[in-house]
Amino acid sequence: MKELNQTTGVVTALERCNNTVAGNPVYKIVIAPDSTGVPELFRTKANSSWLYGIDFFSLQSRRVTFKYHTTSKRKTNIIDDLDVIASRPQEDRS
Repeated sequence: MKELNQTTGVVTALERCNNTVAGNPVYKIVIAPDSTGVPELFRTKANSSWLYGIDFFSLQSRRVTFKYHTTSKRKTNIIDDLDVIASRPQEDRS
């Protein structure tokens, strides 16, 4: 059984990858977790239905909380669930 980790961080980069064989989207997301502040690469889980409920292209610079696991062979960080917890910081308009 995989061990799920939960953390919070800021999305610093985002890239849509090729769709899966079943035609579902996959994303690479760079997130700087609050615990370290060091950006880390994560991928979304293939063929996950929750991906359709998130506007990934509006995630840049937003704070998110997410659950993930790390694969044993390739040590890839796979996001199992993600929620936006804050909107984008307001631009200084002065």
